[in-house]
Amino acid sequence: MTGDVSPKLWHFWQAVHRFVTFDSAVKITGLVTLFILIKQLRIQQRAHLIEQRSHLVEVYRNVFEIMDKPQIRIARRFLYKYDDSNRDQLRSYLATDENEDMKTKVEELVRAFDQLALLVREGQVPVDIVARFYASPAMRCWYILTPYVLAEREYRGQPGHLWEWENLVLRVITPGLRQGGGIWSGVAAHDALGEWAKKAEEDARDDKFKRWSDGDYTPGTHLWAIER
Repeated sequence: MTGDVSPKLWHFWQAVHRFVTFDSAVKITGLVTLFILIKQLRIQQRAHLIEQRSHLVEVYRNVFEIMDKPQIRIARRFLYKYDDSNRDQLRSYLATDENEDMKTKVEELVRAFDQLALLVREGQVPVDIVARFYASPAMRCWYILTPYVLAEREYRGQPGHLWEWENLVLRVITPGLRQGGGIWSGVAAHDALGEWAKKAEEDARDDKFKRWSDGDYTPGTHLWAIER
């Protein structure tokens, strides 16, 4: 205490000083804590992003292993030789004993597409991989094999045979091509895919197709598109 400052006033200013000092310390501590929390959050976000990307790489690798087996690639090249003029002959060709090996490859291809379609519908595989990589072979092979698939359904008495693949083509890929935005941007022009989609839709309007398609089967759909 100095000069004319009263003891009460002196103590008052001392209290103010301590309060300001304490308040400043609290603010500084709060800022430091906030900084640490933000840094930890960013570290967690980076770790999550790395984990997510690692998971996606594994998903893509597994899909490629399934869809790009040598026998499936051979079957695709074989099917691409067929078109509107001769696709109806495909089932009779594959039914002969001398073509049993190719039939086995084609059957493996159709099961692979059916399995991929299931994984996409269930949200286990991002629809991006179809839009950017498998839309063309899925659509083209489906169209070429439609008479074969319908004949197999009728023979087996199973309208739901290969339903997942049908669903992928008609209710995922085709609407995506029509929408044309997001992950489907530019896809319709790739390999004239828009024209293939129109032909597949025409098939779906045919009476035989309607008779041998399980339209009452409506499982849940949980499409997963990667956020960008």
